[in-house]
Amino acid sequence: MCVKRRWYQGRGIKGEATNPRKIMNFALGDLTERVLLSFIKDGLVGEGKLYKKVDLGKRLGSLIVQGREIDIHEQEELKVEEDGLPLITAHADGFGLRNADNKWELIEIKSAADYGFKEFQKVGAKDYLKQAMTVLSTTKARTLEAKEVRFFFLRKSTGHIWDKFEPFDAALWSSVRTEFLTASSETEPSAPYAAYEVKGRKLLSFPCAGYCPYTKVCQGNYDIEWKVDQWGHYRPTYVITKEKSHVLPAPNEW
Repeated sequence: MCVKRRWYQGRGIKGEATNPRKIMNFALGDLTERVLLSFIKDGLVGEGKLYKKVDLGKRLGSLIVQGREIDIHEQEELKVEEDGLPLITAHADGFGLRNADNKWELIEIKSAADYGFKEFQKVGAKDYLKQAMTVLSTTKARTLEAKEVRFFFLRKSTGHIWDKFEPFDAALWSSVRTEFLTASSETEPSAPYAAYEVKGRKLLSFPCAGYCPYTKVCQGNYDIEWKVDQWGHYRPTYVITKEKSHVLPAPNEW
């Protein structure tokens, strides 16, 4: 989430409801990630394999997918407790104890469509690294002396997997700390993303358009225009009709 979205959310400001299509998309992502975690536990743990053991949180039960039993685990809530920072909570997909050097590493599962998967291969985890640096700064990660993260990226359309290993980045964590302080400050931060202009109209793009519940509070009112792309799919265009007044709603309207 961008720092401004976190600022709104921390104040309990009411956003727009997530529509069913996006809920389904997120649910499918969650399901594929749980399946991959189960495969990691079954296929990468043991003598001669990547991990000696894994910690995936509390086991809640299982479900059957294609005749295969998939274990479901509850992500453990972790805490970052540092001087000068507000209490930060985080969730890890898991931790693995490597056979090679008997050291723990953070395990993060990410699923993506074709475009996102190709981006991961080209440029890496991008903003997901911020999330990982936060988890690696939690009390549990420091107790385990986990100093690296291994991302497993899953291409949802084909089931292909690509992994990338990243060490803890102190400079990146410092910038993330600054973001947390900004998100917890009394002053509303500036928007990190802005509308762009095309033929005199101001348009919104990802991640503001379609996936942020605070778009109207942050950017202003908008209309959605639907157009058919070259593949015959309907695609929305978000057009700003009234820019934000920069006056927050009254607390009783949150």
